[in-house]
Parts: sequence; C-alpha cells; structure tokens
Amino acid sequence: MWRQKLSEREAQLYGIPMPRWLPWLDLVPWASVVLIFLADMLTGESVELDAALVAPPALAAVFGRNAWLPLPVGVVSVLAYVSLGLVHHHGEAQWIGDLRTNAGLSAIVVVTLISWVLGAARLRLQKRVADVSLVAEVTQRVLLRPLPPKIGPVRVSVRYVAAMEHARIGGDLYEVVLTRHGVRAIIGDVRGKGLLTVETAASVLGSFRDAAHEEETLRALAGRLSRSVERVLGPEDFVTAALVAVRDGELDTLVLGHPPPLLLTRPPGERDEWRVEALEPADPAPPLGVVIDEEAQLSVVTRRWEPGNRLLLYTDGTTEARDRRGEFYPLVERIGRSARLPCERVLDDLLGDVQRHLGHKGHDDDAALLLLEYDPTGGGSSPRPAH
Repeated sequence: MWRQKLSEREAQLYGIPMPRWLPWLDLVPWASVVLIFLADMLTGESVELDAALVAPPALAAVFGRNAWLPLPVGVVSVLAYVSLGLVHHHGEAQWIGDLRTNAGLSAIVVVTLISWVLGAARLRLQKRVADVSLVAEVTQRVLLRPLPPKIGPVRVSVRYVAAMEHARIGGDLYEVVLTRHGVRAIIGDVRGKGLLTVETAASVLGSFRDAAHEEETLRALAGRLSRSVERVLGPEDFVTAALVAVRDGELDTLVLGHPPPLLLTRPPGERDEWRVEALEPADPAPPLGVVIDEEAQLSVVTRRWEPGNRLLLYTDGTTEARDRRGEFYPLVERIGRSARLPCERVLDDLLGDVQRHLGHKGHDDDAALLLLEYDPTGGGSSPRPAH
C-alpha cells in the first residue's frame, strides 16, 4: 500500500495525471458478486447462476489495486455460493458434500488462489512500468526543460510528440537560450527512435547550452557541437540539427542535414495572409557527428527579421507523417493557415491538422516543433543565466 501511495505522490509531484475513476476499480469484483447473487435469486430454481461466482476473484486480479483483493472476494464468493445453495434447497443441508457442490466450491477456491498470484504479478509489472514512465517524464523535464513564453526579444512556443506509446521523450531535441551574442536556438533529430537515443540527445543539449554562450558565430558553434557529439556516437550514427541566432533584428540560420526552417512573413497591409519561405542553404552541410573540415564550408542563411515575423523549426516526424494513402503531410502548404492564430496557439492547431492527416493511427516518429516570433517590445526571460 505504501508503495502505491508513494507512486501516486510522485505522479502528482511531477505532474502526471491520475485518472479520477481509478479508485472505483476495486469495487468491480464486489459489484459482480452482488449482481450474480441477485440475478440468481430473481431467476429462481429454473436457472442457477451460482457457478458464475468463480468470476469475481478473477475480476479482482484484473481490476484490483491491491494484490490481496482476490482473497476476501473469494471468501465472499464462497459464502454467496453456500447461501444460494441453502436457498435453492429450502434450507436443507443434505446438498452439502455432493459432487456438484464440491466442484463449485473447489473451483472458487482454485480461481481465488490463482487470481491472488496473478494479481500480485500484474501489480508488480504495473509498478515497474509506472517507474519507467516516471523516469522518462523526469528525464524529459531535465533534458527538454519547459521554455518560458518569451526569451529576450523572441516569443517561444514548443510542442513535442514521442513516437513510443506511453513515453514522453525520444530522439528529438530543442533548446533556446539568451546569451551575450543574442538568442540562440537549436532543434535536432538523433538517428534512431525511443529511449536509446536519449544519451546522444543529452550530449547535444549539454554541449549546446555551454557552447552557445561562448562561440561568436553559428559556424564555430556547429563545429564545437559536432566534435562533442563524435565522442558518443556510434560509427553509423549522426544527429541532424538546425541552429538559429537572433540579434538586433537579424536572423541567421545554419542547417546541418536537417529540414530547413520556415520563415513566416506577412506582406505589407495583410493580417491573415502569411508568406512561407524555406531557408534552404546554398551548400548543404553534413549532420553533427560527421567531420566538418572547415568552417567556411558551412552555409549560413541571413535574413532581416521584422517584428511579428515568425520562424518554424521542426523535425521530420511532422513532414514524414503519412496518411492511409502514403502521402506525406504538406507542412509548407498547411502552415500558413495555422499561422493566422496567436503564437501560443499555432502549434496546437498544426498538430491537430497533422493528426487529422494521419487518421486514427499515431505518429511513426518523434516530432518536435519550435515556433519563434520576433517581438522586440518589452522584456523577456531566460531559462538559465547568460554567461
């Protein structure tokens, strides 16, 4: 019991929602005993349902939140079986000991014991799964920490969808920091899926959070990140990434084997119409982990960033989302519609559209979306102190 309470406390502490109906599951086996007893009484001697009393102990093993629940349910089922036998035989006791009675009572006892063992095993497995889910939740909060709505002159909105069911972290990564060089951002995708990519993602994020404050250019930052990642990558592994620097209304982007960021601008005099430009580099750069010989080989795209303009960074989990016909999600064509909404609502609307494109199936790959909006008015916060 104390372990169960501890798990619930940890879930509340780390923001994991607990279903409100969960405490009512313990009542399912008790309710089944009552229903079987009443149904047998109502049908009379024409239809005897007392053999169904083997079911409540099994239900206790399936729905119960305590390993010992099948035992009291089994005892009550035996008492109900005996009571129904007395009713059907008008209080006479000669039926006790016959073959049918012994078989019924033995079945209830055997099912009760088996349910006790299986219920305990189920709860241990559920506890283990809950512990793993809690670790994944905390790991995500450590690696992919929640970003404030505004960092320096940039409004920030981020969404993350993990491909693994019941997991909240995968191989995609993102971060935005405020440095003496301006706002720096990264979005990346580690080759592979699931929790096996977490170590690499942690290495990239740790290196970025340190190097973003020290390196003056995106080219130097990319070189440092690549050298850092090489230490933890396997011979066939790599990390695609897109780096962003914002300073004094100027936007620099550097793509390293990653889908190009989308610059969203509004033509003069337009409120709801957005122009979408993919910031494709002139010379594609290799992903992180692939040796970068010279910084000059890295092509940085520079644009003037006007107030109100936006930049969408994303991973291929969004653009490679396929519908039932196998067609990819047309992000460039669809983002203009979602961009009409306020910054904090754009990504929710976009993910809803992606889910409608997928249909009833879930994401096949991790998907991260990072939306930046230039707003030099007012102040902003930083998720960590600048160096």
